[in-house]
Amino acid sequence: DSAGFLEFKLNDKTFSFKSKQEFSNFKNILKKFSINDINGLLYSLKLKYKVRVTPNDIKEYGILNLSQINYMKKENIYFYPHGHIHHILSKLDDKTMFKEINSSINHLKKNKINVNPKFFAYTNGNLDDFDNRSKEILSKLGIKYALTAIPRYSSLKQDSYSLKRVSIDTNDFNSFLIRIYFNLFL
Repeated sequence: DSAGFLEFKLNDKTFSFKSKQEFSNFKNILKKFSINDINGLLYSLKLKYKVRVTPNDIKEYGILNLSQINYMKKENIYFYPHGHIHHILSKLDDKTMFKEINSSINHLKKNKINVNPKFFAYTNGNLDDFDNRSKEILSKLGIKYALTAIPRYSSLKQDSYSLKRVSIDTNDFNSFLIRIYFNLFL
């Protein structure tokens, strides 16, 4: 077979593996790409070639293991779904979007990381990364609030599936602290 053991495209570049041994050197290739590219690639490989690649296969990208997560939980750090493969929800059809969100929720439940998540954080979190369909699916799955990455203050009157964020490394955070201190949130 001239195509070899495995062949795929990423960023208009074709990669071909002639054997399982070449495929085992996959991590060296992954280091050249962003985590979003890698997640998309892993998802494509899983669907097309039935390849099983787990987060443990790419530890150098900072993925936490269950032991680390359990330690953080004991220190009152909470974990909520963010998407299973980190696809941009608004670019998915309804069935794939449901699977993307539900798989993320179920992974947390299965591993007892969070058995009743109420929050969701959109991948990238920009205004065009989610839509009304994603909000409806989140609601059906029991999620009550969804966080964007849009830098603004949220209010009680705001859509609970479009909550804004305040970055802690900007002047917004200082302004946020002042608003809390003087109870300026309405």
